[in-house]
Amino acid sequence: MADRSRPARIEDVHELAAAMPHVTVVHGSQGNPVYQVGGRSFVFFRTPRPDAADPGTGERYPDVIMFWASSEADKQALVQDPASPFFTTPHFDGHPSVLIRASRLGELTAAELAEIIQDAWLARASPTRAAAYLPSAQTATVLFGNAVHALTRPGESPAKVTGFRASDGTEKACRAIDALDGELGLSRPGTARLLVIVSDTMFVAPGEPAGAQQRITRLHRAGCGVIILTPRGWAERCKYTDCQVIEAGDPADAIDAIARAAARALTA
Repeated sequence: MADRSRPARIEDVHELAAAMPHVTVVHGSQGNPVYQVGGRSFVFFRTPRPDAADPGTGERYPDVIMFWASSEADKQALVQDPASPFFTTPHFDGHPSVLIRASRLGELTAAELAEIIQDAWLARASPTRAAAYLPSAQTATVLFGNAVHALTRPGESPAKVTGFRASDGTEKACRAIDALDGELGLSRPGTARLLVIVSDTMFVAPGEPAGAQQRITRLHRAGCGVIILTPRGWAERCKYTDCQVIEAGDPADAIDAIARAAARALTA
C-alpha cells in the first residue's frame, strides 16, 4: 500500500486484515469473510441484518463491516463523532465494536483504516502475540514514592512480577520522569517513544503537579506519547493534559492499553 493518504477501499480491508500476524479467515453461512486471530474475530463482514437498515425504506444494508474496538470509550469516540462514517446499532449495545458501510470507506484514508484494523487486531490478540508484534524496544521501569527506585534498566527483563506496598505519603513524579528521560532519551526526536505512568496522579508535594505537567508537555511536544493509567474511577480526577488518560481496573486491561498505545507509537 504505497499511498496511505488516498481514500480507503474495500480491497484494503482484506489486504490489511490478512497481513496481520497469525490471522485466519473463516466464512459465515453466506460466505461472508471473518478475519480472526487465535480464533477470535476482529474484522467481520456482516450479512444483511434488520438492525442495520435504511431509515427511510427499511432496506437492509448489504455492505456492513464490523471492526472490534479496543474499548467502549474508543467505540463511543468513533460513533459519536458527527464527521465519522462509523455507527452502531442497539444490537451492539455493550459490545466493543463499530460498524461501517463499505460504501463509506472512502471517507477514511488508507492510513486511518490501517490504524482501525491494527487496533482491532490488538484488542483480540493474546498479550504475548500483541507484544511480539511490536518492534524491539528499550524499556525501563521505576517505582516512585518518597524516592525513585529502578525496577528494570534498559536491556533488562524482569525475572518475576514485583510486588510492593504503595504507602509513601508523596510521589517524586518529576524525578521519576527525569530518570526515565535520561536513561531512554524520551525527549530526543528521531525514534518512537512512549512513557506510561501508573498512578492516581494525586501528587501533593510542592512543585510536583506543575513540574509533572511541564515534563509531560515537553515530552508531548518532542513527539513522545504519554499514557497515564489510573485506577478505576479516578480518570475524571486526573487534570493532566498532553497525554492519554486510561482507567485500568484490571491488569489485563492495562496490558491491552499499553500494547495498543505502543503499537501506535512504534509503527507510526
